[in-house]
Amino acid sequence: MGVETAHALSGPMDITIPSIGSLRAVDSVALTTRVPGIITNLQLPEGGLVERGAILVEIDSAEERAAQREAQVGRDNAARDLERSQPLVERGIINATQLDDLRARLAGAEARLGVADARLAVRRVTAPFAGKIGLRQVSVGSFISPGTVIATLSSVNPMHLGFSIPEKHLAKLKSGLRVEARAPAFPDRVFTGTVQAIDASIDPGTQDIAVRALLPNDDGLLAPGGSMNVELVIEHIPDAITVPEQAVLLQATQAAVFQVLPVLKQGPPTAKRVPVVVGQRRAGRVQIVSGLSSGAEVVVQGLQQVRDGAPVAPKASDSDGVAAGAAPVTGSSTAASVQ
Repeated sequence: MGVETAHALSGPMDITIPSIGSLRAVDSVALTTRVPGIITNLQLPEGGLVERGAILVEIDSAEERAAQREAQVGRDNAARDLERSQPLVERGIINATQLDDLRARLAGAEARLGVADARLAVRRVTAPFAGKIGLRQVSVGSFISPGTVIATLSSVNPMHLGFSIPEKHLAKLKSGLRVEARAPAFPDRVFTGTVQAIDASIDPGTQDIAVRALLPNDDGLLAPGGSMNVELVIEHIPDAITVPEQAVLLQATQAAVFQVLPVLKQGPPTAKRVPVVVGQRRAGRVQIVSGLSSGAEVVVQGLQQVRDGAPVAPKASDSDGVAAGAAPVTGSSTAASVQ
């Protein structure tokens, strides 16, 4: 009886849990001002990147700058007077009390300069961290009040990826697990990150638990709010044995394959029904947890006519990853999803 066969292959396999995730910025802030005034300068590159500490907005500060200059002059004069008095103490022209007064005068001048600097600083809005600027909501020359949103600033690298996993997988969840995600805008690109945090409670409505991963975004392709198809890798099997899915017979709770046994004496090869325990599935293949060794030849076409112990005439299937009689080949890592 002619049948088509394929070989059991051994290779790495990732066991994954699928989910849908949403991207969020690690840091995000609505830029506002603490003081009212007229905007005199805007350095807001909409959609562009800014560095931490960059001056983004300046509010009219003529009075504050004048006060700062005055405080600076007072501080410089106090410092100069103290410096000049040092030799006079040694010569006995002024006493220690007068020297202490000069030191106190300098300390007061430095404090007043600090106040002036602070009052000038609040007339500027600076970037609290490096990130990307959103659309601005104000213009140069407009009056702005405290709390008015000027624009948003969001960090872009790395990104937070939030998703949920059914509670039945809770025992397998832990920080550091690998996450592979794909964005609709870049379907052929795999973004790889790691689990950073797991929620402390399960959602009673969905019976899911929230997970947050950290996803590198070195080239800035991803944006906050975007959706991603997520695969959470919960286990890596370095030498999983798999066969084509059409080789597996399922009857109730029992799975089996027909293994082609080698020629004995002068007779033809025979097919033997072998019970197996199946594991995860991936595209076109099924993991064999037990019952079959790597390299075993199994029937994939003609199963309906095969009987246990019957002679067969095997022919290698086009989908076979190993030529008939050859050693098994270890394939590249693949992923199998569990729900």
